[in-house]
Amino acid sequence: FFRLYLKYRDICLMKTMSHIYFLAICYLLSNLSLQAQKLNFVKIQESNDIFSADNNDRYFTQGLKLEVMSNALSRINKKILVDRILIKPPSDSSFANHASISFIQEFYTPSDKTADSILPNDRPFAGVMYLSLRNISVSPKESYRITSDLSIGVLGPAALGREMQNGVHMVFKKQNADTNILGWNYQVKNDLYLNYLLKYEKIMINTKILQTSYIYQFDLGTIYNDFGFGARAQFGIFNSYFDKNLGYIAREDKGSF
Repeated sequence: FFRLYLKYRDICLMKTMSHIYFLAICYLLSNLSLQAQKLNFVKIQESNDIFSADNNDRYFTQGLKLEVMSNALSRINKKILVDRILIKPPSDSSFANHASISFIQEFYTPSDKTADSILPNDRPFAGVMYLSLRNISVSPKESYRITSDLSIGVLGPAALGREMQNGVHMVFKKQNADTNILGWNYQVKNDLYLNYLLKYEKIMINTKILQTSYIYQFDLGTIYNDFGFGARAQFGIFNSYFDKNLGYIAREDKGSF
């Protein structure tokens, strides 16, 4: 009876999370239209090793990201008090702020996805699904960017990792015959996904064809707790990564950046 209860609870949680994400996206799009603002951009990003020659679903195996960046999101964030959590300097001649929201689903498998038991000292089967609220503040004059990001969602069966991986394999079953991977029976249990990211980027070299910058990043939450630093290099013909439009080409009308 206890196992049946846990299974019923997980099914209810999966349905509830799906409804929450659906309602959140509907709320976002309705507010964007009510604000009479045009979307700055909508970006869909798919990451999957099925597009590579080494298609073995090892470790990170799938990532789906839907991102919306819009002027109207700043007002929405203010309504739901997200502005108090994200770092957002006042917009003026020296700063430009850009708000975005993303829906993200990722899942991971061990080195052998065909294993039908837990593999000791290996990555477990796990899926995550979450919403990411982000603000990017850029100073074109000082050439630096501050990114703050609040992510909230779920880890475990409610993230629908099993359903997504088996579903993708069904679509591409000629390339991958594993349409019912048994290892998902031992995936990480449902838990809260809550993380905060803070990133600082500052320009180092800036020429017409080369731009480099250094990066400091800090993560804190239930999934990631780390600090890192690195560098970024861009070569070619491009708009500056540190201009007011984040390097994108924006239209000069009311709906632009």
